[in-house]
Amino acid sequence: MRSFIHKYCHYLLSWPRRFSGDRRGVVVVLVALAMPVLAGAMGLAAETSYWYTHKRGMQNAADAAAIAAATGANASTTYAAQAQAVASQLGFTNGSGNIKVTAASTNNATGCPAGKSCYTVTISDDVPLFLSRVIGYTGNVIFNSKGMTAMAASSVSASAKAYPYCILALGNVTNDIVNNGGPNADLAGCNVMSDTGANCNGHNLNAAVGDAYGTNNGCGIQQNSNVPVVADP
Repeated sequence: MRSFIHKYCHYLLSWPRRFSGDRRGVVVVLVALAMPVLAGAMGLAAETSYWYTHKRGMQNAADAAAIAAATGANASTTYAAQAQAVASQLGFTNGSGNIKVTAASTNNATGCPAGKSCYTVTISDDVPLFLSRVIGYTGNVIFNSKGMTAMAASSVSASAKAYPYCILALGNVTNDIVNNGGPNADLAGCNVMSDTGANCNGHNLNAAVGDAYGTNNGCGIQQNSNVPVVADP
């Protein structure tokens, strides 16, 4: 009996030593312990690549939209509508999801050449998070109680137009250019500018371009609102 007890105790004492020296299955344990970190790292790498690609697409769309706004790619709409239409063609539709496409006309924007009228287009979007949350990244903006990553791209383009105005209203009243009816008005080859607003009902004056610092409502074949003020020559 004493011999049996001695052998049994010896077996119990030697078992931990044998277990600690057995390396079979160690890799499985290590991988299991490291799996959350590995998944988070791979997720963050994948999302970072997506963010870069998405941001590059936003920048390309902003560049194209700014050029469209500055050149007047579609004479039937305002520069803001032109910018949003071009951005939509490139996959960034204003109001779709979290996408916002804004356009502004300014002559003092960063990057705008002196003396030029420039158009700035900004595209912003909030993208959801996926596996990056495993490592604790919660995004940089909260939307609907969820962490997201806010991204934005902006572009400035100078107007290539260097057309003169044959009519320049210098801004004394709310609408410096007003036309009601006027079916015989024919300013073919002429461009008009109002340093306030312009309102033409029933006829567009047949002016090639109608610009206004405020709102241009119907004046000119190509109608532009929010154009920078033109100084008194």
